[in-house]
Amino acid sequence: MKEDRINKVSALQKGRSKRLTELDVEYIRKNHIKGDKKFGAKAMANRFNVGTSTIYGILNYKIWKLTKCRNCCKDIGYCSSQFPLCSMLCKFLFYTEKIDNGCWIWNGQTMSDRYGVIKMIKHGKETREFARRFSYELKFGKLPKNKNAKKKQSIYNSCGTKLCVNPDHLTLDSHDSHDLQVRRVCQVHRRALTMEQAREIRSLYKRGVYGRGHRALSKKFNVSRATISRIVDNITYLDK
Repeated sequence: MKEDRINKVSALQKGRSKRLTELDVEYIRKNHIKGDKKFGAKAMANRFNVGTSTIYGILNYKIWKLTKCRNCCKDIGYCSSQFPLCSMLCKFLFYTEKIDNGCWIWNGQTMSDRYGVIKMIKHGKETREFARRFSYELKFGKLPKNKNAKKKQSIYNSCGTKLCVNPDHLTLDSHDSHDLQVRRVCQVHRRALTMEQAREIRSLYKRGVYGRGHRALSKKFNVSRATISRIVDNITYLDK
């Protein structure tokens, strides 16, 4: 008995995954009769294998209505999405904001590392791709697949802004040069000291000597000990 119930539930779930067409939507709106056994909301939901909330959304014109693209105002026709966009290009442009310094800031979905992500459908499945990679391929073409290469090519922001998707601010290179470039970008955009002060810190620092350690230098230059440690270890404030 339990197996029969499980099979029935799975069959209903498979049936409810069916997508409606424009003809189905027009039929529901024309023939619906409130409270009727044959043409009520529950009867329509059972006939088309959808939920009653979907039927009420169609009847109240909350979903499946004639809409226009939010970016280019092109007529899309019937659309079930609350944020209708006619193409991936319009979706990309809709979520980007151009600011004065030349960066294109991504206002869409982001990952935990603060890099922008755009949803797309590939081979019939919904996938996510980095917005900066999509922007780079949109202008310069798809990246070549290097199967024999030991290290994959990556795209990084030469401007130092993680949410920037301007293709002119994106560079294609290996991971080693990417790490070096990030360090040099950080010393330009997040600089609390000058290069002369960094050289002075390297010359003054002596481990174990009173007044010339991490704590004394951090107080003298009004920065954290971690900043002093990175300068001494040649991680940040590198000479070009």
